[in-house]
Amino acid sequence: MTILCDFQWVHGVETGVDIGDGQPVWEQTFSTGGRHRNGHAVLVFMVRGLTGSNGAEVRLNNKFIGRIDPYPGANASHWYMQTINISGGPLLDGNNELQVNAAPSANPTPGDIYDDFRLKNIFCIFQQAS
Repeated sequence: MTILCDFQWVHGVETGVDIGDGQPVWEQTFSTGGRHRNGHAVLVFMVRGLTGSNGAEVRLNNKFIGRIDPYPGANASHWYMQTINISGGPLLDGNNELQVNAAPSANPTPGDIYDDFRLKNIFCIFQQAS
């Protein structure tokens, strides 16, 4: 049986999105029309500035799918690629909602309770129905 794949941009190339104290939850919709019903997918993104000790929770259609892992001690201005593998269940054939939550700071202070970080180049690779 032939297995096809497709991809969908979730958030653009040039700009990024800041997540943290100023925006503790970021949500974005995207479509995976024609997705293979029980197929798997991969969410790919670039992350910068998440150098604390806690990860950021990622949800797809209100279901937990993984965490964006921090890079403790890394240069906060460098970009790193991360992926989250998605089993067939949470990803829908059609519209989907991605939610990324801020990472709680290991040493919170008033007004600074999250580790601020930036995401860009977010896309989803998914199995296509043939």
